[in-house]
Amino acid sequence: MDHVIINGELFPADDAKVSVFDIGFMRGVGAFETVRTLCGGLPHALHDHCERLWRTTKELSIPPFKPEITVRADIQRLYDACAYDELRLNLMVTPGINTHDVFESGDPTWVVIAKELKLPPESYYNDGIKVVTFEGSRYLPHLKTTNYLSGRKGWFKAKAAGAQEAIYVNDQGFITEGVTSNILICKDGVVHEVADDRLPGITMAGVEQVAKNMGLDWQRSNITRELLNAADECWITSSVRTVMPVVKVDDQIIGNGKVGPLAKSIRQAYEALCIQEAQADAAAAQ
Repeated sequence: MDHVIINGELFPADDAKVSVFDIGFMRGVGAFETVRTLCGGLPHALHDHCERLWRTTKELSIPPFKPEITVRADIQRLYDACAYDELRLNLMVTPGINTHDVFESGDPTWVVIAKELKLPPESYYNDGIKVVTFEGSRYLPHLKTTNYLSGRKGWFKAKAAGAQEAIYVNDQGFITEGVTSNILICKDGVVHEVADDRLPGITMAGVEQVAKNMGLDWQRSNITRELLNAADECWITSSVRTVMPVVKVDDQIIGNGKVGPLAKSIRQAYEALCIQEAQADAAAAQ
């Protein structure tokens, strides 16, 4: 059964409630992170996710209020309560309840939502996925906020096209990021990450480490549609999907339309690294 922690209190998901006067509900102000567990409930990259969460909350004028060790303890409580093999977790923070001011609040609201980890179909990795592009930019793209309004249009466009992700194209004509992922392309042995207007991806940073260990060059670039369409390989990255190959963008086939060899080897190496990191982090937290 799914469970939720709200301000330290554990609830079955159906019983979890947040006030309608919470600024997160009334004004759409909030920060979040998505974390997955490995090896029987060990959160991956929790330190990195907490650092990014507190960086976002600071810019939203919400003070950090949970040390990493407490977050790890909350996750363990949820793992024990849910009784799933592995969890998909959403860590969420809002400014809290306010009944008399537009934005000012008192104590922040801390929520951790735990669901069973359900991985994408393996066919997505074996056959690749389709993505669509759409014009737009995410508000505060360097932060991970709960404001996904700008991505809603792209998400529905992807659904209508039978695609698995939608990719932002900003007003300069540059590819920036997916609605729920980072995007990478590989051309002539060089992996290109987006230079600006995108979230600093935790998974993407791990993939960079793996790619460099494999001898690939890595650079930040302004990625146009033309460069994307000419890529040898294209991947999206995120905590749950890890490294997912893209074989079609809109109506354009990427490479030869098949999953490239780098996608397979990088995914394998990255997922092995995730296990090592989760186990090492858990041991260090003892």
